[in-house]
Amino acid sequence: MENPATHAFRTGVRPAAANDNRRHAPLTKPAFPADAVAHIHRPCRSAMSSAPGGARWRLEFEPRSAPFLDPLMGWTGGSDPLRQLALSFPTLDAALAYAKRQGLRTIVHHDAQSRRDQRDIAKRAFSDGTLRHLGLGRLEKSYGEAMAQASRGEEAQRQLSDAPMDVVLRSDLSVNEKRSILMNWAFDLHLILQRQSDYAAASRLSEIEEAVLKLEGSGGARPVAAAPREAA
Repeated sequence: MENPATHAFRTGVRPAAANDNRRHAPLTKPAFPADAVAHIHRPCRSAMSSAPGGARWRLEFEPRSAPFLDPLMGWTGGSDPLRQLALSFPTLDAALAYAKRQGLRTIVHHDAQSRRDQRDIAKRAFSDGTLRHLGLGRLEKSYGEAMAQASRGEEAQRQLSDAPMDVVLRSDLSVNEKRSILMNWAFDLHLILQRQSDYAAASRLSEIEEAVLKLEGSGGARPVAAAPREAA
């Protein structure tokens, strides 16, 4: 067998050292510097336009150097090229997935609208779980639409002091408004019970569930074998 040193001298090819880590280096370099920090937010509507500005999410970068005054133009400039880059995404999840793929550290800024969106998602999950628990899973879509569309029901929810069963008997409210009021009440009580044990809240929640069964024609009788309710 030819000596490795002789082979290298004859061919001009130097064998890789056993501890040569270069062969394990990634094929491509990271797209962004290691110290880049991404800020994800939903832009506000422009004061010069009536169009909504919060439909998409933007990813922008935190400045890595202080701005300076341009001596020629008088503008405030900077030496960080990432400040000129802004990416747009249809959803927050899409923006976060991109940042994760790029290995970026991220800071998410939730505006009032995104917080409302998150609450609506949690509320819908609670509503679906409650209906399945009561044996009314077939009405998940109806309750979801009622809670999303019955704005009058949400307004009435803030004003009513009726007992849950009284809401069912009111003739001045539509079925969807009653559904919205009862399920919104139930969700608020659910949030209280998530934070702490509260006998009054638990008792009130039970009354609301009985009222929902009455409203949907189940006579207030709970199903014998109810599925466990899913947490929001």
